[in-house]
Amino acid sequence: MPRPVNNDGALRSFEEASGSLEERICAALAKLALAARHDYRRRASAEGLSVIQAQALSLLAREGPVEIGRLASRLALTPATVSDSVAALERRGLVGRKPGAGDRRRVRVEATARGKRLGASMMLWPEIFQGAVGGLDEAEKAVLFRVLAKMILTLLERGTIQQARICFTCAYFRPNVHENADRPHHCALVDVPLGFASFRLDCPDHEAGLSAAGALAELDGWLRVAR
Repeated sequence: MPRPVNNDGALRSFEEASGSLEERICAALAKLALAARHDYRRRASAEGLSVIQAQALSLLAREGPVEIGRLASRLALTPATVSDSVAALERRGLVGRKPGAGDRRRVRVEATARGKRLGASMMLWPEIFQGAVGGLDEAEKAVLFRVLAKMILTLLERGTIQQARICFTCAYFRPNVHENADRPHHCALVDVPLGFASFRLDCPDHEAGLSAAGALAELDGWLRVAR
């Protein structure tokens, strides 16, 4: 009969070399972020766009005409950087500029018809994630969504993310008003029940309501995952 092997020392060394669970999670997220950036850069380059140009065009296609300052704020970039990218898009006929309705000095940038089509195509989330997320079952997707929502709210609370138009901080969000376990919440703007299937992380109709800190305190109660 073989003698038991005492490998506690080897196990400790292995775990120390592996890093803490938190460190490994951060490393995994960094790998995913790098893959997403690479995929987005590849798609933008295929259309002859820089990453900033593609992001600007996507935002204009989604939100309509905006001023340069507003566009810069949404992209977390300086107005000068965004202005250069807008000029390049304008030379290609993908965007145009027009004076504001109330003040002609407040120029807004608007995507052309061709720019809207291209911007809409660039809005699609990285294809590299589709197969990976599609391979998860519904319970796993729900857990992943809750984790990602909590991380976004945490970064928003700390100021790392300047804006996140997420349902849980919206003035129209009404939590736990329905008995339906799948859709217990409600959106007062469009008057529909909400659940995992319909929560938005970037809603164009978002109106500031609960703070990120307040939403974080309630989130686990709002996003109950069946076990």
